[in-house]
Amino acid sequence: MEQVVRDKKWWQLISVARLFQYLPFIDLVFGSGSLVLGRVRQESDLDVLTVARSGRLYIARFFCLLTFGLLGKRTHMDRLNEGLCFNHILTKEVFRLPEPHYEYDHLLYNNLVPIYGSEVLINEFYQVNNDWLGEVRRFEDDLRYYNEVHFLKRGVEALLSGKLGDWLEGVLMKIQLRKIKRSIVRYSNEDSIVCCNEKEVKLWFNPNSKNG
Repeated sequence: MEQVVRDKKWWQLISVARLFQYLPFIDLVFGSGSLVLGRVRQESDLDVLTVARSGRLYIARFFCLLTFGLLGKRTHMDRLNEGLCFNHILTKEVFRLPEPHYEYDHLLYNNLVPIYGSEVLINEFYQVNNDWLGEVRRFEDDLRYYNEVHFLKRGVEALLSGKLGDWLEGVLMKIQLRKIKRSIVRYSNEDSIVCCNEKEVKLWFNPNSKNG
């Protein structure tokens, strides 16, 4: 039964993963969380670790939340719907997970599954984390993996590559940080792991055990 649920969850994620080819400044996406650790349940959401273009993190996050939200494919804290959970989005500058590294971190990063992005970027991500993981990971082709970039995505990225994009990034960062602060007050506890800046948004309100 557990394998059936896991296969169903993977199918749900794969069925919407191709939307990333349309979303500007999303460069890399990994399947993450319970789905890759084999701890998935019927009510589990679909965690993804998302890599955004440097200097455009909040634009990228906005398009993710908007697109998957409108389609009813995004998880909300108050009404779990087995959708995508964008609880960790970062840029290339912070590829390497900072210390301390716990047992859960080793398990998670050793089992991340790339579902969208270039092979080069995937290998760069692996390379900067290989030392603390204790093993060498490299990209391996997988039926769950997809790497296409739609012309609409390229067009929006070109439009927002200059001062207009800088302005919009600043506006969206202010708006999102205000909402994130309210969520932190409402949902976080002493075990939560939260990081919000220009290079990373990590909102782990219910982290797994950090023993190890």
